[in-house]
Amino acid sequence: MAYRENGIGFKYVRVSNKARFRANPELEKTVLEEAAKFADGAELKKKLGKVVTELDLKAVLSGNSAAGSGSGAKLQAENLDDL
Repeated sequence: MAYRENGIGFKYVRVSNKARFRANPELEKTVLEEAAKFADGAELKKKLGKVVTELDLKAVLSGNSAAGSGSGAKLQAENLDDL
């Protein structure tokens, strides 16, 4: 962010056209090796969480675990702001 020319407010500007890790060839190699683990998306899918049906979600939000029939009914809603 930078101040606007008229002095009122801010404007968004790009700091660099090239990613910082690409300036160091050793670091670039490390970053690309680590990113290769996530390229197919399988690892990401494991970390995203369980698929919950609408009925299970309503059961969790109401606090009634017997209402839902799936695995989502066993979950507990701790932070409703994230939903």
